[in-house]
Amino acid sequence: MKSLTVEAKNALSDFVYDVNHKLMGDFVSMSNDEILRFQKMEKLLENKISRRFKIRRLDKDDFGYLIEHLYGQTGTAYEEYEYHLSKKKLDNETLIKYYDLIKPTRCLVEEKQRYLKIQQEDETVYVA
Repeated sequence: MKSLTVEAKNALSDFVYDVNHKLMGDFVSMSNDEILRFQKMEKLLENKISRRFKIRRLDKDDFGYLIEHLYGQTGTAYEEYEYHLSKKKLDNETLIKYYDLIKPTRCLVEEKQRYLKIQQEDETVYVA
């Protein structure tokens, strides 16, 4: 009986997740408990790494700069870059903008004999 209720709960949560993802487009809902768990793991890894190496912690601007450049946005210096993280907090969950880092380009790439033509929403770049 327990496994049946667990299966029903999982099916319902998957359904709610799919509906939220389809209705909200690029936003994904994450529970605040899961975000807290990831933050604790981040702090643990940071403490372990900082004992051996001197590194600077990455912030939202660093991640935003990397994401934008993976998606082909150029022209802004790193020092001048500021990233606005799109998120909305609800009672027990947070809506976060979803980025597909596995497929980093949303552009049309045409291969010519001597160059590549990369077309994005706002610009076209020719690469030799």
